[in-house]
Amino acid sequence: MRTRTTVVAVALSIASASVHANPADLYGLGARVPAMGGAGTATASDTAAGYYNPARLGLLEDLRIDVGYQYASPDLQINDRSLGVDSSRGIAAGIAVPGRIGKGVKMALAGTFFLPDRYFVRTRALAGTQPRFQLYDNRPQRFLLSANLGFSFLDDRIAIGGGITYMSGTDGTINLLGRVGFPNAEDSDLRQAIDFDVQTVPYPQAGLMVKASDRITIGLSYRGEFELELSQVLDVRGSVGSADQEQIVEDAFITVTTLAKDHYVPAQITAGIAAQVTDDLLLAFDLGYHAWSGFGNPSTEVEIELDVGDFNDDIDIE
Repeated sequence: MRTRTTVVAVALSIASASVHANPADLYGLGARVPAMGGAGTATASDTAAGYYNPARLGLLEDLRIDVGYQYASPDLQINDRSLGVDSSRGIAAGIAVPGRIGKGVKMALAGTFFLPDRYFVRTRALAGTQPRFQLYDNRPQRFLLSANLGFSFLDDRIAIGGGITYMSGTDGTINLLGRVGFPNAEDSDLRQAIDFDVQTVPYPQAGLMVKASDRITIGLSYRGEFELELSQVLDVRGSVGSADQEQIVEDAFITVTTLAKDHYVPAQITAGIAAQVTDDLLLAFDLGYHAWSGFGNPSTEVEIELDVGDFNDDIDIE
């Protein structure tokens, strides 16, 4: 088994050198924290704080606008055969607007998003026998929108924050109406209707930060469970027979419904500590718990309903 990932980020930032370089559910957010191994719970200092610890948004003093473009290309193979995991590329951006409540409370409202430039949303269901890298699967192609609010008190020694992240998914139905040709299937006369809906599914996040001393900061963050089920329906209704003869079956139908776990993110609790040893040396450490025990069977469930009149007993679908 071999895993190789290449990440390239090009960024433009106002009031900051760090940007949203990656979609949060796969590579993290911002150029700074991923370069620190993802230890951002007690250190995030830009709009990426909305992902790593919303409480740290309350420490921002000035308007921040982060804009970037990211490209990541995972090369995932099993037995020297590629699994065909998509590359991830698109625009990542964030904006944070600070303010005050009275004299003692600082606050900031921040919004972040990642917009893929290849697919708005990518969904696929793999067979139960297909090996997969669950951490990657459908994550490279995903629209993400996050809104967070952070507050700080007591001269920035205590901060709290929280918000909601929205992820995109789809549900769809394909309807075929008319006549199914028999015995010649090419003689069919079917009208097609497709109805697909892009949905947004929210999950919560929250954070806490305590400045233990002038050089030591402690952070705690929580992100809720996110589960996106992909439901697709193929519904064929009509008669069965030839165009110039009496129909063999009237009002026949077959409905195939598939349900798969298209995307899953476990509930996460992360604790972090950062020590500013010197003006030029910062040490940071994060410890996270990811509740993967909540992840169910990712295999596709298939349900078939069929009615072809007198021929029902002659059809056996595994």
